[in-house]
Amino acid sequence: MRTWKTDADGSSGPWLHEVVESLAAGGVVALPTDTFYGLAADSRSAAGIDRVLQLKGRSSEHPLLLLVPDCDAARQLAPGADSRLEALAGAFWPGALTLVLPADGRLPGALVGPTGGVGVRVPDAAIARRVARALGAPITGTSANMTGAPPATEPADIELDPELLSGIVDGGAAPGGMASTVLDLTGDVARVVRAGAIPRATIRKSLNGRLV
Repeated sequence: MRTWKTDADGSSGPWLHEVVESLAAGGVVALPTDTFYGLAADSRSAAGIDRVLQLKGRSSEHPLLLLVPDCDAARQLAPGADSRLEALAGAFWPGALTLVLPADGRLPGALVGPTGGVGVRVPDAAIARRVARALGAPITGTSANMTGAPPATEPADIELDPELLSGIVDGGAAPGGMASTVLDLTGDVARVVRAGAIPRATIRKSLNGRLV
């Protein structure tokens, strides 16, 4: 298993090309996100997604959220999303708001929830955005720990099968804190499905009160 050392914005070292090659080949890489270290796999790779689920000890019935570099990339995942996507992206991205958008029918089942939506976020973490942009595809962003175990804020905290984990991007300590707020936009009225870092009242203002 490789370790790539870089700074918090990922601007130092030759790590990016090697990480992208690993992901494109179906590998899984741990990297810092907005709160904790997460597991990145290429969203187009069935092998990569399967490895993430194995590392987590998690069923494919619980969909994996995706990290994208910008709103345009989110729109490509969910071409049927309405104007609320741009309004919320402009207000909260990059940042701690995960939007559940009506998924493109070509997405793997492990990424799509019971309402037919896919969870998408533009993270505040520069390293994750750089990887997704260089890969040219969304990456998974689930936390780098077994399901039910404490999340990892440092590379040394990651205790996962080294036979399945291709490497770790060591960008220093992740900040920790509250998880992202998850907002479902697959229906006519937006619905908070997980309370998190962005308060409901703040989101309600951006949606002119259309929130349950």
